[in-house]
Amino acid sequence: MRWAKPIDIPAFTEIEELCFAYPWSAAEFKAHMKFRGCVSMAAEVDGKVIGYLIYQLSPSRISICNLAVAPEFQRHGYGRQMIEWLKRKLTGRTGRRLVTADLRERNVCGCIFFRAVGFRCVNIFHGFYDETDESAYHFHFKVKPNPNAALTVPTSEDLIPEVEVESDGQ
Repeated sequence: MRWAKPIDIPAFTEIEELCFAYPWSAAEFKAHMKFRGCVSMAAEVDGKVIGYLIYQLSPSRISICNLAVAPEFQRHGYGRQMIEWLKRKLTGRTGRRLVTADLRERNVCGCIFFRAVGFRCVNIFHGFYDETDESAYHFHFKVKPNPNAALTVPTSEDLIPEVEVESDGQ
């Protein structure tokens, strides 16, 4: 994974339109890239953007804003690698112990995916989405606090990707 750049937005919107009934626009991706506290990552295979992870940081949590993998690359482990990379951000110097995600109730594949990577649905927000009367399923992945861990001020190193998305599907 690498930091996303504005040049990635066309690939993101193409993937978004293939994956979701109510896709984000290019303007929404651009706004999230500029938003302070929001991180946009691109997943690549052989130089081609095949997915993305956009998340927002707060003192105690990481909130997934958007996550997708191009359909032809789904079920090869890339989404799982992105989530596992994000989970490792919880075990650093940041003090964050929680990753959250809100999914449309009709996004059955997404709900199954988040359950498979260790998230639990902890709440349902009825009528959450403006475009429809759909509810949102609110998922959590939480790590227990480590009383032996020393908390320090987060640095830019806490945001820098340490792993590459591998093209072998593992």
